Amino acid sequence: DHSASALLAMHHFNTGDGSIVPAFDGINQRCDVRFTTEVIDTGSSEFTSLRRLADVVARKDSKEAAVIRPCAILGNSLSASSILTAPLSSVQGLPQLSWFSSSSDLNDRRVNSHFARVILSTDVVSQLGVRYLVDVVGYTHCAVIYLNDNFGNSHLRSFVDAAVQSN
Repeated sequence: DHSASALLAMHHFNTGDGSIVPAFDGINQRCDVRFTTEVIDTGSSEFTSLRRLADVVARKDSKEAAVIRPCAILGNSLSASSILTAPLSSVQGLPQLSWFSSSSDLNDRRVNSHFARVILSTDVVSQLGVRYLVDVVGYTHCAVIYLNDNFGNSHLRSFVDAAVQSN
């Protein structure tokens, strides 16, 4: 699970454990930064994601650990959720990092100035796919099978745009 990986990475950073990332070895003695974590279950619902993020960013900092306002957001994994939460986190000046949100709808830096991902956008994947089909395999026609949802529609739009540009 990606959440478990992130939690382990934060623990290793905080404790200076270099067993997986050698650069973390002893970092807790060289760096005063410590990560705290809050896990928020959104139930894979984009509206729950937006509602929970709105609650989190509306907090006022206090000495109680339970009400600390975050300095960054890790997640959402679903593009449909990130499309709603990325503008809110950007307006609040909070970096939001996603590992699965690939929709090209998130590419607009004016709206999503603080959004980042560790996966290629649908535009890049589609451009590479079209180039492979045309340049390597020599195809001139193909069918696109997709899910009629945000993720699938984003891939379809990106693929069609890339195919039109290749002509």
